[in-house]
Amino acid sequence: MEDDSADAPFFIADNLALDFINSAYGVGADARDHFDSDEAVAAWLTKANALPGDGRILPTQGLRALAVDFRDLARGMVQQRRIGGWADPSPLNGVLALRQTHAQLRWPSDSPPALEHVQIYDRPASLLLPIAEALAQLLADADMSRVRECGGDACTLIFLDTTRSHRRRWCDMAQCGNRAKVSSFRTRQKATGA
Repeated sequence: MEDDSADAPFFIADNLALDFINSAYGVGADARDHFDSDEAVAAWLTKANALPGDGRILPTQGLRALAVDFRDLARGMVQQRRIGGWADPSPLNGVLALRQTHAQLRWPSDSPPALEHVQIYDRPASLLLPIAEALAQLLADADMSRVRECGGDACTLIFLDTTRSHRRRWCDMAQCGNRAKVSSFRTRQKATGA
């Protein structure tokens, strides 16, 4: 899928872990990586609603390197799971082990009290927890035959086919699907001499 703006990551995979993997896509001159700085990773996580929006200052120093390594790990684990292979879960479990929550009573003056569970983000790797949990759930529970690569010629995006018919072929019908249909139409037109 072509990117209309270098600032616009894709959220088309119907799965947070796959969208995270899709933060780097394309080949050659068309290759894009939305994780070019610690701040860019934090911005992606915010856009993905994977970080709290409560104004906390989060530890982001070194986040880019961690995110890129974790993205490569995630891509490899998904590929192995899709072909029935094996991948070492230790790095993923290391991130999952960073889950630290505590109960907290929230009681605004104009509302009744509510109990909430607050995640502690004390190191950059803990910011990857939502991605790690989504990846673990995908690997453990998803029908991996429904994790697909886009059918577009130059597209490297992957997605979870959640359609009722399980026949989704494109990362995005408006981009890759339409391009393939136009190409097919032109091929048919040339074959008929029109």
